[in-house]
Amino acid sequence: MAVIKEKLTSNDEGLRLIVRKAEGGEPLLDLIESIGTYEFKLNSADDCVAKDKNIMMEMKITGKFREEIAEQASKFFVEWALEEGSAAYKYLELLKFNEVKTKKRYVLPKAFVVDYSEKEQNDANLSFELFLKENKDDRKAFRVYVDEERMPIEGDGNE
Repeated sequence: MAVIKEKLTSNDEGLRLIVRKAEGGEPLLDLIESIGTYEFKLNSADDCVAKDKNIMMEMKITGKFREEIAEQASKFFVEWALEEGSAAYKYLELLKFNEVKTKKRYVLPKAFVVDYSEKEQNDANLSFELFLKENKDDRKAFRVYVDEERMPIEGDGNE
């Protein structure tokens, strides 16, 4: 599978989504300008009356694919959503960054797609919504980092 990689066109704040087969592997997907919003949630059962050990990590990511990557990125998410067994789990990083540092970085070592949807717009962009969960058996491997030195991004002059 070819790597799907976006280049940064502005040097401001942004969100970056990196998906790898496993930690340390080459990125399968590296989106910088397509990510619009994210929502992160630690979710316990609604009938929980005491501290629950079965907390699920959930993440909802929305955005718009630019025309030049829409077809490939859409195909990547559809194929990932349909994968089964160990192939369904991917190493995911979502970064919120500015020109100086990574303000926040979420790492889900075994994320899987629960739901994926897309909506075509008149402006040649494809909107998408991706709902992910972390494998509950690996919930202790989940990490959040705050205020790290920014990772270089191709095209921003800080490589």
